[in-house]
Order: sequence, then structure tokens, then C-alpha cells
Amino acid sequence: MLAASIPVAAWIGHITRWFPAEAAFQWSFKSTHFSIPVDGHRGTNWFHLDAISQVVPPMTWWLLLPAVLWLVWRVKALPHRILLISCIGAVHVFFLLSQTKMVCYTMVLLPFYYLAMGNLVADVTERIRHDVVSNLTVLVATAGLCYLSLDPVRIRARHSLAESEAVDVRWRKQNLAVMADFPKLEAFMARSPKPIIFNLPLNHHLRFMFTHGIEAWRKPPGQEDVRRLAEKGYTVFVLQDGADPNSFPAGAVLVPDSVFAIPKDVRL
Repeated sequence: MLAASIPVAAWIGHITRWFPAEAAFQWSFKSTHFSIPVDGHRGTNWFHLDAISQVVPPMTWWLLLPAVLWLVWRVKALPHRILLISCIGAVHVFFLLSQTKMVCYTMVLLPFYYLAMGNLVADVTERIRHDVVSNLTVLVATAGLCYLSLDPVRIRARHSLAESEAVDVRWRKQNLAVMADFPKLEAFMARSPKPIIFNLPLNHHLRFMFTHGIEAWRKPPGQEDVRRLAEKGYTVFVLQDGADPNSFPAGAVLVPDSVFAIPKDVRL
């Protein structure tokens, strides 16, 4: 634990020393996760236990908890037992106290979950005296757990266009159509030096930035943003996105909806 803490402490010291304002903002922002559900990611106290079944079905918490307790009981070395209890307990308590809930937060414990389930399967099958039956049971149980954990039905629904009538698939098709129009937006800004664009809707700003290499921001720019960026040689563009063109600061180049617009039904 000490070895892992050294690079973390060095990094915290570095950013606090050289980027005090940015570091202070980050610490302030991160602390709000404990007081409010940031970006609306709220949930009950049971959220991260229920999330297990969403990420690694069929490992519901009521199936996994006995497996974890059995693993802790079976581990003979006290340091290993303390490691299991402290890691699993600390992670769940930490995110229980946080008001911001997200499925992925406790998935750092996934290796422990699989170890617990594997240990349970191994212990059960070891009690089968017939070697062939025992080995066959291990094989079937392992294959079954792998198949259920992959959840092919959900993968097909969420990551393919196979189910054309599904709502999320239609939404994905519409988003792909928006991305296909990104070159129009890029062409509009291409002749300007160091273009940067503001007011792109959530996630679309990331898609545009990473597919076309032009920095993009969700929020509209302020007058000070335009002034500061212009001094550094940037051309500040702002997507109209249905807003009053006169509501944007002077000096920003408007990208009107007639040039490029993102439909409301492809927003989160």
C-alpha cells in the first residue's frame, strides 16, 4: 500500500505546486460528489450492490455475498483475509457515502468477485467423488458463468444494429447520422486559424473533437473566454443550437443552424 501511495502523493504534490488554481478546482469539484449527485447520477444506498447484476450477470449481490464470505472464511493466511475484507469493504463504504452513483464505480472489485465465484465452484465440485463428473461440472459451470457474464443479448442490443426496432438502436443510428454530417461543420471552420468551437451538446462535443481534431466544448463561451482565446490566436466558433444569435459574446463566429444542427432527439 505504501508503494502504491508514493506515486499518488508525488502527483498530488506536483499538481498542487505547479497548478494550484486547477488543483483547487478539482478538489472542490470532486468533494461535491459527497454532497450532491453530480450530473444527476443519483441512487439508493443499495445502488452499487444492485449494479453488480447489471455488469456481471448472474452475479447478483445476494449470490455473490455468500461466495465472498466463503472465500474469506477459506483463506487461511490472516494478511490475505485482511486484504479481502479491507479492499471490498472500503470500496463499498466509500461509494455508499458518495451521493453520486455510477455503475462502474465499484467494478474495481471485479477480480475479487470472480475469485469468490471460482472458489465457490471449485469447492462444490471438489465434493463430487467421481473425477469425470467433477471435471465435467467445473467445465459446464465455468462455460455457463462466462456466457451469462458476457450477456450476448444485451451486447447485441446495445452494440449492434441487429435489432432495428429497438429504441436505443434507432437512437444510435441517428447519432451515427449526425457524425456523418460532422465534415460540414469542420469545413465551415477549416479556413480559420486555430479553430475552437463551443456550445456543442453533451457527448457530441467529444465525438467531434476526437474524430476531427478540433477542440470542442459543451458550454457557450463567455466574453472573457473569447477575448483570452483571441489573444492566443484562436478563432472562436459557437454553435447556434436554437439559441438567439445575439445571446453570444461579441467576437465569436456563429455557426447557424442552417449550416449545422443536431436534432433534439439524439441528446442524452
